[in-house]
Amino acid sequence: MKKTNYIAELTFLGFLLLITAAFITQLIEPENDPLQIVDSVEYARVIVGLLLAAILVVTWQTAARFAAYLKEHPAEEKSGESKNGGLVRKLVIATCLVFFFYCFFMQRLGYYTTGLIVLELYQMVLYRAQNGRLDRSGMLKITAIAAGVTAALYLIFSVAFQLYLPRGVLL
Repeated sequence: MKKTNYIAELTFLGFLLLITAAFITQLIEPENDPLQIVDSVEYARVIVGLLLAAILVVTWQTAARFAAYLKEHPAEEKSGESKNGGLVRKLVIATCLVFFFYCFFMQRLGYYTTGLIVLELYQMVLYRAQNGRLDRSGMLKITAIAAGVTAALYLIFSVAFQLYLPRGVLL
């Protein structure tokens, strides 16, 4: 594996740690919700604990492999890096930031509002990365797709299944 791959993997694991921290902030003092039948907070604490343990183990292993790689290859040439290395790194960082934003703001803005914002912004990032620019027609398509997906999720979960999801500012 190349040096950039190790760095990308460690960066992704670092952002996973941030996402886990966002989940933990939601579980420190949860609200007592009369609409929740099962105490999901206890299950969430167990799952977040397991997620945190897995991330730490994988991070430790990756850091050890990266240290061994650096000992074997003390100086790596810059010419070996691809032109898309910077783009891939930016997309990995954008993906991690989107997940962190989603986890952090879901309770504050609500499931559907946060989903709409995250889906729209992430699609704009991917569209710009693929096409090199973001024009008005692309923004309209992205907004229509994000609104359609959010409406479909609302109809499926809230109307058809009658599930209680975190409510926020708009829904």
